[in-house]
Amino acid sequence: MMDLTKEDGVLEWVKCLFPTDTVQSVTPLQGGSANFIWRVIIHAPIQVQLPFGLSNQHQPCNSSKPMSFTQTVSVIVKHAEGFVASNPSMKLYQSRIQDEVAAMTFASDKTISLLNPCPVLGQDHSLHATYTVKCPRILHFDDINSVFILQDAGLYSMNLKAFMSSYPSATVKADSNVPIDPIYTHFSPTSTQFHEAVGSGLGKFIARLHNTGRSLTQPELHKFINQPALALSNEILYARFETVLNSLGIASDLVTDGIDAVKWASKILLDGDAYQHASLCMEHVAIGLSIVDWELARVGPTPMDLGQFLAEAYSIHIYRCPVPVLVLSFQKAYLATLESRVFGCEDVKLCLIHMGVHLIVWGTCTGWFDAKDVTESRRLAMLGLGLVANAWNSNWKAIKESEFGELLNPFCTAAAQ
Repeated sequence: MMDLTKEDGVLEWVKCLFPTDTVQSVTPLQGGSANFIWRVIIHAPIQVQLPFGLSNQHQPCNSSKPMSFTQTVSVIVKHAEGFVASNPSMKLYQSRIQDEVAAMTFASDKTISLLNPCPVLGQDHSLHATYTVKCPRILHFDDINSVFILQDAGLYSMNLKAFMSSYPSATVKADSNVPIDPIYTHFSPTSTQFHEAVGSGLGKFIARLHNTGRSLTQPELHKFINQPALALSNEILYARFETVLNSLGIASDLVTDGIDAVKWASKILLDGDAYQHASLCMEHVAIGLSIVDWELARVGPTPMDLGQFLAEAYSIHIYRCPVPVLVLSFQKAYLATLESRVFGCEDVKLCLIHMGVHLIVWGTCTGWFDAKDVTESRRLAMLGLGLVANAWNSNWKAIKESEFGELLNPFCTAAAQ
């Protein structure tokens, strides 16, 4: 029996799928904690036909170099066990991988992922704002062994948080040993075009996902319900709200409103398919130009997708590199792409409550700043708590007058209409 938690086991499994002697390396990847993730590099003569429609992906777009007689392909192998990979004593339902495959197969459809084979460079070597965000394609799924192969986002790809951490004035630097794909060395984390490309691209992607999800029939939508993910999402976020505030010694008058808001949002989350604007939601994605990690995808309230990204984007804004264009273009693109144009007060309220709770529960402990800095943890938690309370009371004016300023204006304006 192959042990897919070990390099040798993965190598044995992969060799059953690819031509003999073409598997060059199997390397474990960091970044996730729940699953075992590996990058596999395949190197073969050009005349060898690779499975799953794969072809040489490391020949640069518009390259003037002579055509190589070999082909190099990298893919990602992801394996789930009945426990958390980084903490084997913590049990986790193994069937999550089936939910992830179903969600990624759905999201990689051309109606949602508008595929563009190569980043478009402007004359100043900036990323063109029309470049789109996509979900990688599942290439192979082994249900028996709970493992799948998917397209690689790039041999030296980084998530958005890591890329922004590479900026010289970032408060926490990226690992200097992590190389950046050569194509991305043209892009500065401070580039306005880059911020607009990521913000608008992701806003459009999520809107297309939500639009398509809303077009499904109830039986079609039902297969994405994913009750374990709903319960887990509630447990690791809303259920921890009061505990985190207490641990930071926060006893503000806003806490009462915060608790009421969290109870309301938690109920909507757990009754996700009954929400009036329910659709397939991503939840917990790693953001780059490819959307990965879909194991908690489920039918639920669409504003929570938006709130989670805004919390992460705002953390980049205050702890890494100012990104007002990214935050604003994300909201504008989402609103412009929604087919139903239904995004009113209740949606914005839920979105910003989720954003505030995420800042409190996760923003204070996921490496945006020194975890021992209690003063900064309290400051961020109070900022999130104020957002939760103001959103709960539909006080959009107070949000605009807070530290967030105009950054949430597109959604707040939509709520006031």
